[in-house]
Amino acid sequence: MENVKTKKHKPVYMAYVVWLIATAFFFWDYLQEVSPGAMGNAWKSAFGVNDAFLGLISAFFYYSYGLMQIPAGLIDDYFGPRRPVIAALLLAVLGNILLAVSAGPYTAALSRLMIGIGVAFAYISAIKLISNWFPYHYIGIMMGWTAVFGMIGGVSGAAPLNFFVDSFGWRLTIWVLASFGIILALLFIFIVRSHPPKERLKRKIEKRRKKVPDEPKHEKHEIIDHLKHVFFNKQIWYTGIFVAGMNAVLFTFAALWGPSFVITAHPGISYVEATGAMSMVFVGGIPGAVFYGWISEKLERRKMPLIISAALTLALMSFLIYGPPLSLTMIYISIGVLGFLCASYVVAFALANDNRPPGSTGIAIGFVNTCSVVVCAVFQPVIGLELDILQESTGKLNYFDYEFALTVMTGLLVFVLISSLLVKETNCKPVFENLEDL
Repeated sequence: MENVKTKKHKPVYMAYVVWLIATAFFFWDYLQEVSPGAMGNAWKSAFGVNDAFLGLISAFFYYSYGLMQIPAGLIDDYFGPRRPVIAALLLAVLGNILLAVSAGPYTAALSRLMIGIGVAFAYISAIKLISNWFPYHYIGIMMGWTAVFGMIGGVSGAAPLNFFVDSFGWRLTIWVLASFGIILALLFIFIVRSHPPKERLKRKIEKRRKKVPDEPKHEKHEIIDHLKHVFFNKQIWYTGIFVAGMNAVLFTFAALWGPSFVITAHPGISYVEATGAMSMVFVGGIPGAVFYGWISEKLERRKMPLIISAALTLALMSFLIYGPPLSLTMIYISIGVLGFLCASYVVAFALANDNRPPGSTGIAIGFVNTCSVVVCAVFQPVIGLELDILQESTGKLNYFDYEFALTVMTGLLVFVLISSLLVKETNCKPVFENLEDL
């Protein structure tokens, strides 16, 4: 049973232990997502591929990640998050091992596909565990702090990971990532439980009375009803568009094509410096995620933070793409502010959670994440293809080529702004008032 009661009380300490382990998985997820930005040049050399194929290898992660979001949500809602996460982590570890020994691009693409399937459970399971272990009025705040771990993973996956790759090689780096995944799996096996002790005891008693099974298994018609509600709920679609646009800035612009854009548009800046500058999007996202989670719950407002952040993100992104050349310091500051603004996606996730039926946290969060990863999976190779076509026609990419290719980003952010204007305010309360249901 989800902890959705609105009466305010404090969570037990074990809730924070479970949350920390779950967010460590999300941290690892971010490392996997942004690693192509640090390893991209090494992969091009090792596998003999161009920018378009590199974008495709990177996007294979998002293909499987996106396709698995709703199934992962269903599985978490049906079985509870613990056991599915253990299996998912082991699959992702195998994917990392396959990538570390890959000799060609097709094996690398397959490994990224496997990793995407495994880490697809990371954020959904973290939110599901928050929903199970924490009071409802903590959800927005804990979503913000969960995003912080992801942002730290993004920072670690940019300049520091790039340095590690340069120093020790990308294959050894992948082996280290695989080892971290094994440790996470062990923590989930021995420490994490899907529900608090009182809830588990209640379920055991009810099982003896033959009322419910061990895990919150839904009837088939309930699952179908939840899917229909999520798919046909315009408010959840609007949140999906918002999250998709903000994450595209993080993973399509900053994590993949941002460094190449910076060294082309701003002569004199090295690739390592450009990678460091792009990592500021995650540095800025750390306080941003905490701020947006806190301010939303403090003001009991979801819509206003979304509108303000969407408008400012569109303005700043347009300035970075179409504006004059900047100094390295100004690039660092601008990208940091951009990350702060993009962290508002935590409010959109909370808004989706407000609008879902009781017991369907996994489905709702999975659907929103699907919107996000589909956009990244499409935009990453599309921008790479645009750049390859432009390079064939001009011989060498210049600032105007990147400006043209990245115009799709500003177009997407226009839709993000529109979606923020269309969402309805929930005042940080669940739309469904049947709080005793699953």
